Amino acid sequence: MKQNLTFANIVCLIVLALTACSTDTKLVKAWSDDAYTRGPLRSMLIIGVSDQPSKRRILENSFTRAFIQNKVDALSSLAIMPAETKITKQTVESAISDRNIDAVLVTHLVRVEDKTFYSGPHPSTYRSEREFRQNLWQHYDSVYDYAHDPSLYKKKQSVILETNLYDAKTAKPIWSIQSETVDPRSIDEIVQSLGQLIVESLKQQKLI
Repeated sequence: MKQNLTFANIVCLIVLALTACSTDTKLVKAWSDDAYTRGPLRSMLIIGVSDQPSKRRILENSFTRAFIQNKVDALSSLAIMPAETKITKQTVESAISDRNIDAVLVTHLVRVEDKTFYSGPHPSTYRSEREFRQNLWQHYDSVYDYAHDPSLYKKKQSVILETNLYDAKTAKPIWSIQSETVDPRSIDEIVQSLGQLIVESLKQQKLI
């Protein structure tokens, strides 16, 4: 059983990586509790962790729309708690106690960094695949050319976010991912593409 689950997770990662290509957001880490059996989840509370209420609102509203569009009842924490309210065990439990919430989704920024990305043609375009396999020096000459051409490398901003999903009754983690968005033009672009990635991942894991 564990081998089948592991294979399913690998397939899920491949599908998500292909999906993310068109949105500039990709999955870099993923985990799920294979023993969790209370899904599919029908409702969840969305919490964005940010020191800027405007960014938190954009994230929570975007994620809420993404879930509702996929027939999952979702509620932004800002819709039921003032922005200045500190997120604690007591405030969350009080907010969801009479709302029949199945899970709590929490997203926070991990880091923002500058990365160098190769932007030129794939090395195989310099030589045929057969030449790569048969001749060391043809391969070396080719990779040397593009490895020493600074015009083929560009610096871009990388935004890493972590999203964790918790069971509302037990507060135990169910699922977690880290995502990377490269050179985002706005916070809206990040959260829209990440929202799609989250929904697709949860669908693949049969959690929604």
